[in-house]
Amino acid sequence: MDTSNLQNDKMKVLFIQDSLGTGGAERSNANFWYYLREKGVEPSIIVLKSRNEGIQKEILNAGFNVTFLKSKSRASRIREVISIVDEFKPDIVYTFLFEASLIARGVKFFRKFILIENLVNETYSKLRLKDPNVNIWKLETYRLIDFITQLFTVDHYQANGLSVSEHYKKKLLVNSRRISIINRGRSTNRYVGDEALRTFYRNDLNVDNKLVFINVARHEFQKGQDTLLDSLNELPKTYLSQIKVLLVGRDGELSKTIAHKILSYGLEDVVTLLGHRDDVVKLLVASDVFVFPSRFEGLPGSLIEAEAAGLPIICSDINNNMEVVRINENALVFNVNDHVDLAAKIKLIIENPEIRKSFGLRSLEIFNEKFEISNIHNQMFRLLQEKIN
Repeated sequence: MDTSNLQNDKMKVLFIQDSLGTGGAERSNANFWYYLREKGVEPSIIVLKSRNEGIQKEILNAGFNVTFLKSKSRASRIREVISIVDEFKPDIVYTFLFEASLIARGVKFFRKFILIENLVNETYSKLRLKDPNVNIWKLETYRLIDFITQLFTVDHYQANGLSVSEHYKKKLLVNSRRISIINRGRSTNRYVGDEALRTFYRNDLNVDNKLVFINVARHEFQKGQDTLLDSLNELPKTYLSQIKVLLVGRDGELSKTIAHKILSYGLEDVVTLLGHRDDVVKLLVASDVFVFPSRFEGLPGSLIEAEAAGLPIICSDINNNMEVVRINENALVFNVNDHVDLAAKIKLIIENPEIRKSFGLRSLEIFNEKFEISNIHNQMFRLLQEKIN
Protein backbone atom coordinates (compact mmCIF):
# COMPACT_ATOMS: atom_id res chain seq x y z
CA MET A 1 0.00 0.00 0.00
CA ASP A 2 1.22 3.51 -0.79
CA THR A 3 1.70 5.13 2.67
CA SER A 4 2.46 8.60 1.30
CA ASN A 5 -1.28 9.26 1.32
CA LEU A 6 -1.38 8.77 5.08
CA GLN A 7 1.52 11.13 5.73
CA ASN A 8 -0.51 13.86 4.07
CA ASP A 9 -3.57 12.93 6.13
CA LYS A 10 -5.38 12.34 2.84
CA MET A 11 -6.84 8.91 2.42
CA LYS A 12 -7.68 7.77 -1.09
CA VAL A 13 -10.88 5.77 -1.40
CA LEU A 14 -12.07 4.11 -4.60
CA PHE A 15 -15.73 3.06 -4.72
CA ILE A 16 -16.92 0.39 -7.17
CA GLN A 17 -20.62 -0.27 -7.64
CA ASP A 18 -23.06 -1.56 -10.23
CA SER A 19 -24.81 1.72 -11.04
CA LEU A 20 -25.94 5.13 -9.84
CA GLY A 21 -29.52 3.96 -9.90
CA THR A 22 -32.60 4.23 -7.72
CA GLY A 23 -31.78 1.89 -4.83
CA GLY A 24 -31.28 2.65 -1.17
CA ALA A 25 -27.62 1.59 -1.29
CA GLU A 26 -26.93 4.06 -4.09
CA ARG A 27 -28.52 6.88 -2.12
CA SER A 28 -26.60 5.95 1.03
CA ASN A 29 -23.32 5.87 -0.88
CA ALA A 30 -23.96 9.26 -2.44
CA ASN A 31 -24.62 10.81 0.95
CA PHE A 32 -21.32 9.40 2.20
CA TRP A 33 -19.42 10.82 -0.77
CA TYR A 34 -20.65 14.31 0.11
CA TYR A 35 -19.54 13.70 3.70
CA LEU A 36 -16.08 12.57 2.58
CA ARG A 37 -15.75 15.68 0.42
CA GLU A 38 -16.51 17.84 3.48
CA LYS A 39 -13.74 15.94 5.28
CA GLY A 40 -11.29 16.82 2.53
CA VAL A 41 -11.35 13.36 0.99
CA GLU A 42 -12.30 13.33 -2.69
CA PRO A 43 -13.52 9.82 -3.56
CA SER A 44 -13.10 8.23 -6.95
CA ILE A 45 -16.06 6.20 -8.21
CA ILE A 46 -16.22 3.36 -10.72
CA VAL A 47 -19.63 2.41 -12.11
CA LEU A 48 -20.30 -0.76 -14.11
CA LYS A 49 -23.25 0.54 -16.10
CA SER A 50 -24.94 3.85 -16.82
CA ARG A 51 -28.57 4.31 -15.81
CA ASN A 52 -30.78 7.30 -16.50
CA GLU A 53 -33.04 6.75 -13.48
CA GLY A 54 -31.63 7.47 -10.06
CA ILE A 55 -28.78 9.62 -8.76
CA GLN A 56 -26.45 9.51 -11.78
CA LYS A 57 -27.21 13.02 -13.04
CA GLU A 58 -26.95 14.46 -9.52
CA ILE A 59 -23.54 12.91 -8.86
CA LEU A 60 -22.12 13.98 -12.22
CA ASN A 61 -23.43 17.53 -11.75
CA ALA A 62 -21.84 17.61 -8.29
CA GLY A 63 -18.45 17.11 -9.94
CA PHE A 64 -17.48 13.77 -8.46
CA ASN A 65 -14.80 11.78 -10.28
CA VAL A 66 -16.89 9.04 -11.92
CA THR A 67 -15.64 6.45 -14.42
CA PHE A 68 -18.11 4.31 -16.34
CA LEU A 69 -16.48 1.06 -17.43
CA LYS A 70 -16.53 0.53 -21.18
CA SER A 71 -15.94 -3.23 -21.05
CA LYS A 72 -18.74 -5.79 -20.83
CA SER A 73 -16.93 -9.00 -19.86
CA ARG A 74 -15.71 -9.51 -16.29
CA ALA A 75 -12.11 -10.20 -17.37
CA SER A 76 -11.97 -7.01 -19.44
CA ARG A 77 -13.48 -5.02 -16.60
CA ILE A 78 -10.83 -6.34 -14.22
CA ARG A 79 -8.09 -5.17 -16.61
CA GLU A 80 -9.79 -1.78 -16.91
CA VAL A 81 -10.00 -1.37 -13.13
CA ILE A 82 -6.35 -2.41 -12.73
CA SER A 83 -5.40 0.57 -14.92
CA ILE A 84 -7.51 2.90 -12.77
CA VAL A 85 -6.00 1.50 -9.56
CA ASP A 86 -2.48 2.00 -10.95
CA GLU A 87 -3.26 5.65 -11.66
CA PHE A 88 -5.32 6.51 -8.56
CA LYS A 89 -3.34 4.38 -6.04
CA PRO A 90 -6.19 3.97 -3.53
CA ASP A 91 -5.63 3.11 0.11
CA ILE A 92 -9.05 1.47 0.26
CA VAL A 93 -11.32 -0.01 -2.38
CA TYR A 94 -14.94 -0.08 -1.22
CA THR A 95 -17.46 -2.19 -3.15
CA PHE A 96 -21.22 -2.60 -3.29
CA LEU A 97 -23.17 -5.56 -4.65
CA PHE A 98 -21.96 -8.84 -6.07
CA GLU A 99 -20.63 -8.07 -9.55
CA ALA A 100 -18.68 -5.01 -8.40
CA SER A 101 -17.22 -7.07 -5.56
CA LEU A 102 -16.13 -9.88 -7.88
CA ILE A 103 -14.33 -7.40 -10.11
CA ALA A 104 -12.53 -5.84 -7.12
CA ARG A 105 -11.54 -9.30 -5.91
CA GLY A 106 -10.11 -10.06 -9.33
CA VAL A 107 -8.06 -6.86 -9.20
CA LYS A 108 -6.88 -7.70 -5.66
CA PHE A 109 -5.06 -10.79 -6.98
CA PHE A 110 -2.80 -8.43 -8.96
CA ARG A 111 -2.64 -5.25 -6.88
CA LYS A 112 -2.31 -4.36 -3.20
CA PHE A 113 -4.97 -2.33 -1.40
CA ILE A 114 -7.42 -2.73 1.48
CA LEU A 115 -10.68 -4.22 0.18
CA ILE A 116 -13.87 -3.49 2.12
CA GLU A 117 -17.17 -4.86 0.88
CA ASN A 118 -20.55 -3.49 1.88
CA LEU A 119 -23.20 -6.10 2.69
CA VAL A 120 -26.71 -4.78 2.10
CA ASN A 121 -28.90 -7.83 1.55
CA GLU A 122 -29.43 -11.45 2.53
CA THR A 123 -28.36 -12.76 -0.85
CA TYR A 124 -28.66 -16.45 0.01
CA SER A 125 -31.92 -16.31 1.95
CA LYS A 126 -34.18 -19.37 1.60
CA LEU A 127 -37.06 -17.00 0.84
CA ARG A 128 -35.32 -16.07 -2.42
CA LEU A 129 -35.93 -19.61 -3.66
CA LYS A 130 -39.67 -18.88 -3.74
CA ASP A 131 -38.96 -16.30 -6.42
CA PRO A 132 -39.71 -18.00 -9.77
CA ASN A 133 -36.81 -16.08 -11.32
CA VAL A 134 -34.22 -17.58 -8.93
CA ASN A 135 -32.57 -20.93 -9.71
CA ILE A 136 -31.22 -22.83 -6.69
CA TRP A 137 -28.25 -24.30 -8.57
CA LYS A 138 -27.23 -20.95 -9.97
CA LEU A 139 -27.58 -19.34 -6.53
CA GLU A 140 -25.46 -22.05 -4.90
CA THR A 141 -22.83 -21.68 -7.62
CA TYR A 142 -22.65 -17.97 -6.88
CA ARG A 143 -22.32 -18.74 -3.17
CA LEU A 144 -19.41 -21.12 -3.83
CA ILE A 145 -17.63 -18.50 -5.94
CA ASP A 146 -18.38 -15.88 -3.29
CA PHE A 147 -17.01 -18.09 -0.51
CA ILE A 148 -13.78 -19.12 -2.25
CA THR A 149 -12.78 -15.72 -3.63
CA GLN A 150 -13.47 -13.80 -0.41
CA LEU A 151 -11.04 -16.02 1.51
CA PHE A 152 -8.06 -14.57 -0.37
CA THR A 153 -9.15 -11.03 -1.14
CA VAL A 154 -11.63 -9.37 1.24
CA ASP A 155 -10.02 -7.60 4.18
CA HIS A 156 -13.22 -6.47 5.88
CA TYR A 157 -16.98 -6.35 5.50
CA GLN A 158 -19.37 -3.60 6.53
CA ALA A 159 -22.87 -4.99 7.12
CA ASN A 160 -25.79 -2.58 7.30
CA GLY A 161 -27.52 -4.55 10.04
CA LEU A 162 -27.22 -7.43 12.50
CA SER A 163 -29.39 -9.79 10.45
CA VAL A 164 -27.26 -9.26 7.36
CA SER A 165 -24.09 -9.79 9.38
CA GLU A 166 -25.36 -13.07 10.83
CA HIS A 167 -26.47 -14.20 7.36
CA TYR A 168 -22.96 -13.88 5.93
CA LYS A 169 -21.31 -15.40 8.98
CA LYS A 170 -23.45 -18.46 8.37
CA LYS A 171 -23.46 -18.61 4.56
CA LEU A 172 -19.82 -17.64 3.90
CA LEU A 173 -18.31 -18.64 7.27
CA VAL A 174 -17.01 -15.11 7.81
CA ASN A 175 -15.32 -14.54 11.16
CA SER A 176 -16.91 -11.90 13.42
CA ARG A 177 -13.65 -9.93 13.47
CA ARG A 178 -13.97 -9.35 9.73
CA ILE A 179 -17.41 -7.71 9.92
CA SER A 180 -18.42 -4.32 11.29
CA ILE A 181 -22.10 -3.46 11.67
CA ILE A 182 -22.95 0.12 10.72
CA ASN A 183 -26.59 0.89 10.09
CA ARG A 184 -27.84 2.84 7.14
CA GLY A 185 -28.70 6.44 7.87
CA ARG A 186 -30.80 9.14 6.28
CA SER A 187 -30.91 12.92 6.40
CA THR A 188 -33.63 14.65 8.40
CA ASN A 189 -36.75 15.18 6.28
CA ARG A 190 -36.96 18.97 6.20
CA TYR A 191 -40.51 18.88 4.82
CA VAL A 192 -42.08 17.37 7.94
CA GLY A 193 -44.72 19.78 9.22
CA ASP A 194 -44.92 21.70 5.93
CA GLU A 195 -48.70 21.80 5.56
CA ALA A 196 -48.58 23.86 2.36
CA LEU A 197 -46.46 21.22 0.65
CA ARG A 198 -48.63 18.42 1.99
CA THR A 199 -51.78 20.11 0.68
CA PHE A 200 -50.20 20.81 -2.72
CA TYR A 201 -49.14 17.18 -3.19
CA ARG A 202 -52.42 15.74 -2.01
CA ASN A 203 -54.30 17.98 -4.44
CA ASP A 204 -51.92 17.02 -7.23
CA LEU A 205 -52.40 13.32 -6.47
CA ASN A 206 -56.17 13.81 -6.26
CA VAL A 207 -56.49 11.93 -2.98
CA ASP A 208 -59.12 14.26 -1.49
CA ASN A 209 -59.59 13.50 2.20
CA LYS A 210 -58.64 9.85 1.93
CA LEU A 211 -56.13 8.04 4.11
CA VAL A 212 -53.02 7.64 1.97
CA PHE A 213 -50.93 4.47 2.26
CA ILE A 214 -47.56 4.56 0.51
CA ASN A 215 -45.06 1.86 -0.45
CA VAL A 216 -41.63 2.74 -1.83
CA ALA A 217 -39.80 -0.13 -3.51
CA ARG A 218 -38.87 -1.43 -6.94
CA HIS A 219 -41.28 -3.97 -8.40
CA GLU A 220 -39.58 -7.23 -7.43
CA PHE A 221 -40.62 -10.48 -5.73
CA GLN A 222 -38.46 -9.47 -2.77
CA LYS A 223 -40.55 -6.38 -2.09
CA GLY A 224 -43.91 -8.15 -1.83
CA GLN A 225 -46.28 -5.69 -3.49
CA ASP A 226 -48.32 -8.70 -4.61
CA THR A 227 -49.01 -9.50 -0.95
CA LEU A 228 -50.19 -5.93 -0.42
CA LEU A 229 -52.59 -6.12 -3.37
CA ASP A 230 -53.91 -9.48 -2.15
CA SER A 231 -54.57 -7.89 1.24
CA LEU A 232 -56.51 -5.02 -0.34
CA ASN A 233 -58.70 -7.59 -2.06
CA GLU A 234 -59.63 -8.87 1.42
CA LEU A 235 -60.90 -5.49 2.59
CA PRO A 236 -64.62 -4.66 2.49
CA LYS A 237 -65.56 -1.86 0.11
CA THR A 238 -66.40 0.36 3.06
CA TYR A 239 -62.69 0.34 3.95
CA LEU A 240 -61.40 0.60 0.39
CA SER A 241 -63.52 3.71 -0.15
CA GLN A 242 -61.58 5.44 2.64
CA ILE A 243 -58.06 4.89 1.34
CA LYS A 244 -55.64 5.58 -1.50
CA VAL A 245 -52.55 3.41 -2.04
CA LEU A 246 -49.47 4.83 -3.76
CA LEU A 247 -46.89 2.40 -5.17
CA VAL A 248 -43.64 4.26 -5.79
CA GLY A 249 -40.73 2.53 -7.51
CA ARG A 250 -39.27 1.53 -10.83
CA ASP A 251 -40.56 -1.37 -12.89
CA GLY A 252 -39.12 -4.84 -12.39
CA GLU A 253 -39.89 -8.55 -12.54
CA LEU A 254 -43.12 -8.10 -10.55
CA SER A 255 -44.57 -5.24 -12.62
CA LYS A 256 -46.81 -7.43 -14.80
CA THR A 257 -48.16 -9.25 -11.75
CA ILE A 258 -48.88 -5.94 -10.03
CA ALA A 259 -50.75 -4.57 -13.05
CA HIS A 260 -52.72 -7.81 -13.45
CA LYS A 261 -53.79 -7.91 -9.80
CA ILE A 262 -54.89 -4.26 -9.82
CA LEU A 263 -57.17 -4.99 -12.79
CA SER A 264 -58.45 -8.39 -11.67
CA TYR A 265 -59.24 -7.11 -8.15
CA GLY A 266 -60.88 -3.94 -9.46
CA LEU A 267 -58.46 -1.68 -7.57
CA GLU A 268 -57.96 0.92 -10.31
CA ASP A 269 -59.54 3.66 -8.17
CA VAL A 270 -57.64 2.62 -5.04
CA VAL A 271 -54.06 1.98 -6.23
CA THR A 272 -51.93 4.49 -8.13
CA LEU A 273 -48.64 3.45 -9.75
CA LEU A 274 -46.26 6.41 -9.59
CA GLY A 275 -43.13 4.72 -10.97
CA HIS A 276 -39.70 6.04 -10.03
CA ARG A 277 -39.83 9.45 -8.35
CA ASP A 278 -37.09 11.84 -7.27
CA ASP A 279 -39.40 13.52 -4.73
CA VAL A 280 -39.98 10.57 -2.40
CA VAL A 281 -39.31 12.61 0.75
CA LYS A 282 -42.15 14.95 -0.25
CA LEU A 283 -44.50 12.10 -1.17
CA LEU A 284 -43.91 10.60 2.28
CA VAL A 285 -44.90 13.85 3.98
CA ALA A 286 -48.07 13.93 1.87
CA SER A 287 -48.96 10.39 2.99
CA ASP A 288 -50.48 8.99 6.18
CA VAL A 289 -49.23 5.40 6.55
CA PHE A 290 -46.17 3.56 5.24
CA VAL A 291 -46.70 -0.09 4.29
CA PHE A 292 -43.77 -2.43 3.65
CA PRO A 293 -44.52 -6.10 2.83
CA SER A 294 -40.97 -7.21 1.93
CA ARG A 295 -40.07 -10.91 1.98
CA PHE A 296 -36.37 -10.32 2.69
CA GLU A 297 -34.17 -7.25 3.04
CA GLY A 298 -30.87 -5.86 4.15
CA LEU A 299 -31.42 -2.96 6.51
CA PRO A 300 -34.41 -1.33 4.79
CA GLY A 301 -33.64 2.28 3.97
CA SER A 302 -37.25 2.87 2.95
CA LEU A 303 -38.40 2.17 6.51
CA ILE A 304 -35.82 4.62 7.82
CA GLU A 305 -37.10 7.26 5.40
CA ALA A 306 -40.65 6.58 6.60
CA GLU A 307 -39.54 7.15 10.19
CA ALA A 308 -37.77 10.36 9.17
CA ALA A 309 -41.11 11.51 7.71
CA GLY A 310 -42.93 10.74 10.96
CA LEU A 311 -45.17 8.05 9.49
CA PRO A 312 -46.85 5.14 11.26
CA ILE A 313 -45.73 1.86 9.69
CA ILE A 314 -47.17 -1.52 8.76
CA CYS A 315 -44.47 -4.03 7.82
CA SER A 316 -43.67 -7.72 7.55
CA ASP A 317 -42.12 -9.44 10.56
CA ILE A 318 -38.74 -10.30 9.01
CA ASN A 319 -35.75 -9.73 11.30
CA ASN A 320 -34.33 -6.99 9.10
CA ASN A 321 -37.44 -4.85 9.51
CA MET A 322 -37.41 -5.46 13.26
CA GLU A 323 -33.99 -3.80 13.45
CA VAL A 324 -35.60 -0.55 12.28
CA VAL A 325 -39.09 -0.44 13.82
CA ARG A 326 -40.50 -0.99 17.31
CA ILE A 327 -43.50 -3.32 17.40
CA ASN A 328 -46.65 -1.61 18.66
CA GLU A 329 -44.68 1.60 19.27
CA ASN A 330 -44.37 2.89 15.72
CA ALA A 331 -45.31 -0.19 13.69
CA LEU A 332 -47.96 -2.85 13.29
CA VAL A 333 -46.33 -6.08 12.16
CA PHE A 334 -47.82 -8.93 10.11
CA ASN A 335 -46.59 -12.42 9.26
CA VAL A 336 -44.52 -12.27 6.08
CA ASN A 337 -46.46 -13.43 2.99
CA ASP A 338 -49.73 -13.48 5.00
CA HIS A 339 -52.08 -11.17 3.12
CA VAL A 340 -54.97 -11.89 5.49
CA ASP A 341 -52.91 -10.76 8.48
CA LEU A 342 -51.82 -7.68 6.55
CA ALA A 343 -55.45 -6.86 5.73
CA ALA A 344 -56.29 -7.06 9.45
CA LYS A 345 -53.49 -4.60 10.28
CA ILE A 346 -54.66 -2.20 7.57
CA LYS A 347 -58.19 -2.30 8.99
CA LEU A 348 -56.85 -1.66 12.48
CA ILE A 349 -54.89 1.41 11.47
CA ILE A 350 -57.81 2.78 9.42
CA GLU A 351 -60.09 2.46 12.44
CA ASN A 352 -57.71 4.07 14.96
CA PRO A 353 -56.49 7.61 14.23
CA GLU A 354 -54.94 7.78 17.72
CA ILE A 355 -52.63 4.88 16.79
CA ARG A 356 -51.59 6.65 13.63
CA LYS A 357 -50.75 9.80 15.56
CA SER A 358 -48.78 8.15 18.38
CA PHE A 359 -46.94 5.81 16.01
CA GLY A 360 -45.94 8.72 13.78
CA LEU A 361 -44.47 10.66 16.69
CA ARG A 362 -42.57 7.58 17.84
CA SER A 363 -41.19 7.06 14.33
CA LEU A 364 -39.56 10.49 14.46
CA GLU A 365 -38.07 9.72 17.87
CA ILE A 366 -36.60 6.41 16.68
CA PHE A 367 -35.12 8.06 13.61
CA ASN A 368 -33.42 10.80 15.62
CA GLU A 369 -32.12 8.32 18.19
CA LYS A 370 -30.73 5.73 15.80
CA PHE A 371 -30.58 6.63 12.11
CA GLU A 372 -29.75 10.32 11.72
CA ILE A 373 -27.11 10.48 9.01
CA SER A 374 -24.26 12.41 10.64
CA ASN A 375 -23.67 9.78 13.32
CA ILE A 376 -23.69 6.99 10.73
CA HIS A 377 -21.15 8.80 8.56
CA ASN A 378 -18.86 9.36 11.52
CA GLN A 379 -18.89 5.62 12.20
CA MET A 380 -18.08 4.82 8.56
CA PHE A 381 -15.23 7.34 8.48
CA ARG A 382 -13.72 5.87 11.64
CA LEU A 383 -13.86 2.41 10.04
CA LEU A 384 -11.86 3.65 7.04
CA GLN A 385 -9.29 5.27 9.32
CA GLU A 386 -8.97 2.15 11.45
CA LYS A 387 -8.42 -0.12 8.47
CA ILE A 388 -5.74 2.14 7.00
CA ASN A 389 -3.96 2.38 10.34
